[in-house]
Amino acid sequence: MDFSTFKKRYVSEFKLCERELLDTNCYVTIDRKNFNTFSLKYRQLYLSICSSIDSLAEELCVMLDCDNHVEKPEKRTNIISRYLKIEKEFCNNIKNYAVKITLDGDDISVSPFIKFSEKSKGKDWWSYHNDDKHNSSAEVSGTNGNMLNYEFANLKNVLHALSAYYVLVSLMYDYFNQKNKTDCKLDSQLFSHLHF
Repeated sequence: MDFSTFKKRYVSEFKLCERELLDTNCYVTIDRKNFNTFSLKYRQLYLSICSSIDSLAEELCVMLDCDNHVEKPEKRTNIISRYLKIEKEFCNNIKNYAVKITLDGDDISVSPFIKFSEKSKGKDWWSYHNDDKHNSSAEVSGTNGNMLNYEFANLKNVLHALSAYYVLVSLMYDYFNQKNKTDCKLDSQLFSHLHF
């Protein structure tokens, strides 16, 4: 994939998802107090964002594999696990990357990949996405009593997923900047680097 294709496919999609999430602010204020709010729109965004993350992580893995002469796996493995293994060597430990989400007068720090560590306990936005995607009407115990998996397609998980997408798109910018000796950056209305 070249830089032009990356921008057309992934940067454009990130900006569309970000704009669609910001548009929901007219109905549900993007605020910590509303993090448990779920809706069909959030579910649509959640599934779309996570699908794009999966695709972009695969693209980045392929590019890093090629650049570093890593043998391609025989079959497609869990992309997030594979990505985390590769990034440990080549992407400066992504699970510690933090971004700042700027909401009306309120800044939130998020490390979207922090729970992807093999030692981490508890579910993360990716696990909830898989539960929703594969078994959306199953009943599970939640912080608000029994819930259905699709109820985890909430504002908090959409924000965390979109922040993860922001991190991956930013990493791709870094990759192309190093390769092409440029200094392009991702403009975002919601996110900024806290520390990478």
